[in-house]
Amino acid sequence: TDFSNDKVKELMKAIRIIFFNPLTGDIYVKGGLDTASATVGADGVTAEMYLYTGDAESNSTTWIKVTDGTGTHKQNVEYVPLGQNEQYSGTKYVSDGAGGYVKATGETVGTHKMVVTYVALTPEEMASYTGDRYKETTAGATKKTDDVIMPLVQNTQTALSVLVYLDGNNMGNDDVAATASTSMTGKMNLQFASSATLVPMEYADLHIGGNSTPTLGDNEVAVTVPEGVTGAAKATKNTAYTFTVDTGYTLNSVTVGGTAVTPTDNTGGSYTIPADQVTGAIVINVTAPASGE
Repeated sequence: TDFSNDKVKELMKAIRIIFFNPLTGDIYVKGGLDTASATVGADGVTAEMYLYTGDAESNSTTWIKVTDGTGTHKQNVEYVPLGQNEQYSGTKYVSDGAGGYVKATGETVGTHKMVVTYVALTPEEMASYTGDRYKETTAGATKKTDDVIMPLVQNTQTALSVLVYLDGNNMGNDDVAATASTSMTGKMNLQFASSATLVPMEYADLHIGGNSTPTLGDNEVAVTVPEGVTGAAKATKNTAYTFTVDTGYTLNSVTVGGTAVTPTDNTGGSYTIPADQVTGAIVINVTAPASGE
């Protein structure tokens, strides 16, 4: 059987993308592929993802009339004769004698049923068709318009995982290729963004063991803060700079711009370099406690 692009689209309809909390199992939102607006190119069939709430897994797709220009299909209505022994419980119709059909009422015996199908508009019709337009949607699911997966609260840790699978309720054996030579392969590109304006965290006032290279302003100098010392990684020129030597460590020397200086001992391991001496890069040197101390 030819595994055509149409068959690929039908199979893609059964792809589900679930965004959930891996710690609690709670589902934030679900996603599907917009196969009605899919494009076909050299790389195969490409469809964008949309987010929805509700339950699409156990429901079939349906068609809705749209007026926003997104409709890709037109409606085709036919009246098909009922079979001789057909048990049909839907609305029945009879000929109106003028080439059309009307609903059977009263004692009138209905002879036909109405069959509605949806036919894709050709590229030419997409530009010129003036009749009602329709697009496919998933019954039981409500498509989100804000594309928000989950709210993020500042300074609050959260967890997010993604599960992608084929929904067996909406596919059958005919949707799957039988041989490796006609099997479908694909890739999914998930990109995440935030509506908030992201600001890089300022690390200057945090102690990071070892030498770090902070971003300096025009009036700032770097400070080499070794292990055993707590202090900012940069200082402001002509502004007093205070640091603390951890218990067990011994302050050996302090240089500013390569010149040795003697900081003020504030006791308790705290030292301050006077403002008039903060004129260049600061290097603090300490001795670690002997092993076992």
